[in-house]
Amino acid sequence: MTINLKEYQDKKVNELVTAISDLLPLVAENKQDYLGIKYEENDFPKTFYPDYIIQLKNGKILIVDTKSGNTAVEAKSRAEALYKYIKKENESDINLLGGIIVQQGKDWKVNLNEIYLYDKNDLTNWTFLDDII
Repeated sequence: MTINLKEYQDKKVNELVTAISDLLPLVAENKQDYLGIKYEENDFPKTFYPDYIIQLKNGKILIVDTKSGNTAVEAKSRAEALYKYIKKENESDINLLGGIIVQQGKDWKVNLNEIYLYDKNDLTNWTFLDDII
C-alpha cells in the first residue's frame, strides 16, 4: 500500500480543526526560523523539524510528527529527543505535549512515552489523540 504523505498530513489537520484555536504556521524563510529538535543517530548530530505545532483551545501546545510504516519504525531517536525537549521546556511552565503520531484504523495515536516503542500490531502504550485534545 502506498501512502501519500501530503494527503495523510492534510487529513490529520482536518480532523484536528475542532480542537484547534490556532495553527502556528510552519512557513519560514530558512531553517533557523523553524522549530528544530536536535538529536543523535548513529553518533551523528542531526536536527528534525516536527510536522505540526498546534495551539489547542485548552492552552496547551501540541507538537507532533506524523509517521507511518517504516518511518514510524525508524523514529526512535526523533521521538525520544522530542520527549526530552518537551520535558525540558515544560520545566519553564510552558505547556507542551506531543510526540510521534500514527494512524491506527480510523483512530490517531500519539506516543507520549520517554522510551519510544513502535509495534504496528500493539500500540497499547500509545495515547489516543482524542484523549489529549
